[in-house]
Amino acid sequence: MAKNYAATLKIELLEECNAMLKHALSGGKKVPAKAVMAFEIIAEKEQENITAEDVQTMAEVHNVLSGIVAPAKPRTLLIMERTKQNSGFWSFLGPVPLIRQLVLAAIFSMVALICLSIFPQVDAETLHKGLLKNQGWSLLLNLLFLLSAAGVGASFSALYKANDYVADGTFDPKYQASYWARLVLGLVAGILMAELLPIPEQALKNGEAGGFMQEDLFKPLMAILGGFSATAVYRILNMLVETVESLVRDKAKGAIAANQRETQAKFAEQDAQNRIDIATKLADMNQQLTSSGASPEVITQMQNMMNDLLPTADNPFKDSAYDFQSNKPEPKPEPAPQTPSNQFSSGYTDTSATPDSGDDGGGNAGNVGGTGGTGGTPLP
Repeated sequence: MAKNYAATLKIELLEECNAMLKHALSGGKKVPAKAVMAFEIIAEKEQENITAEDVQTMAEVHNVLSGIVAPAKPRTLLIMERTKQNSGFWSFLGPVPLIRQLVLAAIFSMVALICLSIFPQVDAETLHKGLLKNQGWSLLLNLLFLLSAAGVGASFSALYKANDYVADGTFDPKYQASYWARLVLGLVAGILMAELLPIPEQALKNGEAGGFMQEDLFKPLMAILGGFSATAVYRILNMLVETVESLVRDKAKGAIAANQRETQAKFAEQDAQNRIDIATKLADMNQQLTSSGASPEVITQMQNMMNDLLPTADNPFKDSAYDFQSNKPEPKPEPAPQTPSNQFSSGYTDTSATPDSGDDGGGNAGNVGGTGGTGGTPLP
C-alpha cells in the first residue's frame, strides 16, 4: 500500500509540474532555468528509478512554480491540461466538465422557454391568473414556462461565476456541487418571485411596478431575476420571518413587562401598608411614653423611627397625637399648680432683672416646672 501511495504522489507531482510549466512558459512568465532543468532530468527517469532525493527536488520545483503561476492553482491547471489532451466533441463548450454542463443547462432552458411560449395556453392572460385562478394543462404549461425562465437566470448566474474562476485558474472541483445547488435554488426562487410576489393588479396596469415593466413580461422577468439571484430571495424571505418574529417577541416582552410592573406595584402597595401599620403602632406607643413622662431621648428615637417609616410628601398621621412632619409632640395636659417654694426655687434668678430678663426667667421657670406659665417676677 505504501508503494502505491508513493507512486501516486510521484505521478501527481510530475503532472502538476508539467501543467504549471506549460502555463507559465506559454503565458510569458519568467521561470528559473534551474527549475526547468531539474524537472527535465527527473521526468526522463522511469518511475521505479525516481529516488527520495528526486522527490524532494521535485517538491522544491513544485513550490517555485506554484508561486509563479499564482493565483492559478496547480489542480485547476492539471484538470485543464487533462481535458485538453482528452478533448472530445463537447470540448469546445469549455475547458472543464462543469462549464460544459452548465452551458448545456443554459441552452436547454432557453430552448424550453422558446418552445413553451409557442403553446396557445401560454399567454399574458393565463400567466396573470397565477396558481389559484388557472388549472389543468394551461396551469402546467405556464408553470413550466416560468420554470424555464428561472432556469435561464440560474444557469446564467452559475455559469458566469464558474467561468470567472476558470479564467483565473482558481477553479476547484470540490465546489462543483455548490454550483448545481445554486442552480436548483435559482429554480425555486424564480417560481417564488413570479407567483408569490404581491404586486397589485392596478399597479401593473398603471406601470407603477417599476416603470419599465410591461404587464405581459412582469412574471417571466421576475422568474429570471429570482433564478439569477437566489440569495436576494432568501434575504427577502428571511427579512419577513424576522419581522414576524420581532412582532411576536415584542408582544411577549410587553406582556412580561406588564406582569413585572403589576407585581412590583403589588409589592410596593403591600410594603407601604406594612410601613403604615408599624408606624401606627409606634405612634400609639409614643403617645403612651409621652403621657407616662418618658425621657426625651427615648421619645426622640421613637419619633425618628416613625419618620423613617412614613413618606415625607404625604403624612397620613398628620392629625394624630403625633405630628410626624414637625417632629414635635403635642402639648401635654397642664399639671396641678406647685407650691410657692417650688416656684421660687426654680423661677427666681435675679432681683434686679429688667422686664425682658424677667420674661426670660419666666420662660425658664415654665420649662423647668413643666407648666409653661408666665411667672418671672421675683417674690417680695
